[in-house]
Amino acid sequence: DLTLMEDENILSAGCRLPVSYKGSPIPRDKPFTATARLRGEDLWLLSGLFPAVPRMIGELKAEVAATGTLDQPQFTGRVAVADTNVELPGLESNLHGLTGEIRLESGRRVVFQDMTAMLSAAPVDTTLLPQFRHKALKLSGDVVLTDEGLRHPLANLFDLLLEMDSLELKLKDTSPLTEVKSRVTLKTRESDGRAVIAVEDFTGVGNKRSGPLRAHGTVVLAPNAFGSLEDFNRSEVALSVSAKNLTLNRAPYGTFTFDTDLQFAGDPLHDGMPVLRGGVLVHDTRLSAPKLKPSTEAPGPLPSFPFVDIYVTVGDRVEVVHPALRASLEGGIQISGSPADILVSGGLTSDKGVLQLPRAKAQLRRAEVDIFVRSDPVIPQQLVTRVWVDADASAEVD
Repeated sequence: DLTLMEDENILSAGCRLPVSYKGSPIPRDKPFTATARLRGEDLWLLSGLFPAVPRMIGELKAEVAATGTLDQPQFTGRVAVADTNVELPGLESNLHGLTGEIRLESGRRVVFQDMTAMLSAAPVDTTLLPQFRHKALKLSGDVVLTDEGLRHPLANLFDLLLEMDSLELKLKDTSPLTEVKSRVTLKTRESDGRAVIAVEDFTGVGNKRSGPLRAHGTVVLAPNAFGSLEDFNRSEVALSVSAKNLTLNRAPYGTFTFDTDLQFAGDPLHDGMPVLRGGVLVHDTRLSAPKLKPSTEAPGPLPSFPFVDIYVTVGDRVEVVHPALRASLEGGIQISGSPADILVSGGLTSDKGVLQLPRAKAQLRRAEVDIFVRSDPVIPQQLVTRVWVDADASAEVD
C-alpha cells in the first residue's frame, strides 16, 4: 500500500504484480491487480505529482481498480469532479466550474455522465460570480477502449456528444468569439471503424458590430490519422466555413472585418489531400504596422499542413496606418501552398495617402504595388520576396 498526503489531500494506491527474473520483468500475459483512490479538495496535488497534467483547481474524488493482464487490462471505478477549473494550454480561455462523473465499467467502457463546464478568460484561480456561471459546455456519451486504441487513440469506439451554448472562445492576442453555439458528435463508423466528427450549425460572433461566423460539416479519420501527415491526408474532410461582416481585433495589427466562403475538402488535383479553398473579402478594416522586435530564437520547422488555395480581395474602406505612412488600399492577393511551401502573389493599389519623410510630407496621389513571395527552394524556412512599387506623389519640404 502507498499513501501520499499533502494537507487534506490523500492519494492511496496498492497493487499485486507478477515479477519474472527472466525476460520481461513484468510478464504481459500474467494476471495483476492494482487500485488507486484519490480524495482531495486541492487539485494542485495532481499538478505537483504529474507535471504533464494541466493546472487545475477544484475538488476531485476517484476510485479506480485495474485487473487482467498488461495485454488485456480491465478497469472499473469512477472519477468525480465538482466546480473544478482547468487551464487550457494555447488558449486565453479556461474551463471553469467543471462538474460531472466519469465511470469506468466492465468491457473497457468509459462513460461520461453529464460533464458540464463554462469557458472564461478568467484565470483558473478565480471564482466566477453567479451571473457568469452559465453552463456553456456539456459532454455526454461513452468510449469503449480497444487493444489497438492503446497505440492509436482514434481506434477506440466512440459515441460522444459535445454541446456548446453561448460560450466565449478567446485565442491569444485576439478579441473573443462570443455566443458560440454548436453540437459536435464523435462516433465510430461501424462499416470501417473510422472516427466520424460531425459539426452541426456552429455559429459565433466577434465584437458588438460583428456579423456571424458559421461552420458545418464532417471529418472522417482513420485510426492512425494522427500518426503522420500522410495518414491524415487520407482522411475524408467536408467542412464549410462562412462569415458575413465578421469583425475581430488582433493585437497589435488592428481591427479586421471580412466576409468569407471557404471549403475544406479532399481535392482530386492533390491526390485527395484536404485543401482549404475559397475567397475572403476584407473591408472596413484598419491595419496597424507596428515595429516588431526581431526574434533571437532560431525558427522551428514550418508545418506542411494545411494546404490552402485562397484569394483575398481587399475591398472598400481598408486603410493601413504607420508612423511614416497612412494610405487606403484595394486589390487582391492569391495565397497557395502550405506554411512550409507557400506562394503569395498579387497587387494592391492606393489612390490617396500621406507619406511622412524625415523633412517632408508627401501626398500620395497614386500607387501600385506588386507582391511575390515564395518559400526559398534552397534554404529551408526562408522566403524569397519581391515587391515592385510604382507611385506618384508630391511633397512639401520643410
